[in-house]
Amino acid sequence: MNCRLKCALVIAALCGTGVTMPCLPRQLASTAAPQVPAPGSPGQKEEFEQRALAADRAFMDAQEVRLLDAPPAPTPGTRGTCENPCKDMPYEPKTQNERDVIAGFMSLQTYTVAHDAKNWGLYVADEFEAANSNSDQTLSKRGRMEDLARSKMAGYTPMPVVDMRVLDFGTAAILISKHQPEHGKPVHITRVWIKRAGHWMEAASYQTRIEDAPAR
Repeated sequence: MNCRLKCALVIAALCGTGVTMPCLPRQLASTAAPQVPAPGSPGQKEEFEQRALAADRAFMDAQEVRLLDAPPAPTPGTRGTCENPCKDMPYEPKTQNERDVIAGFMSLQTYTVAHDAKNWGLYVADEFEAANSNSDQTLSKRGRMEDLARSKMAGYTPMPVVDMRVLDFGTAAILISKHQPEHGKPVHITRVWIKRAGHWMEAASYQTRIEDAPAR
């Protein structure tokens, strides 16, 4: 399954059948991502939230993350300071939504490095789910907060962003990025962010090591 088709599955789940997207591959490749008007009535908002949750589940099949058979060895901590992705990234937001999502994403990485579970949780939805090809299990919001509080987070540390795309859907956004750790192969990560009560939060994260790429 190619990358565009994987993204299409998730976009379809987010947008529902009522949204017309005449040429999805072309739109995914374009610099201006399509926007879906924000839902208006409470019923519409509830329906949109359900579609976002469906997209969360769809990522498990779409990105094809292969978990480890056993727990990973603890990953060494980051260097003294985290510049990319905590303070700066090679990506220029194109809309206000993108600026807000990127600001939230960078704050989330900053609190991860600081092992600040309380503030980290402010940027993560309660139904958050993450799968990582360098882990033997999926992670929930509660589980990751407990790991942060214990300062372990085995198998995970923020990695510099090499390339990023953001698909803006009004009250939801998809972040597709490539990261290069200090050592090892690059990593592909797809994230779903949703907007609730004016605040952007991460709802899903799926990370896969790019096996056919050269290791650093």
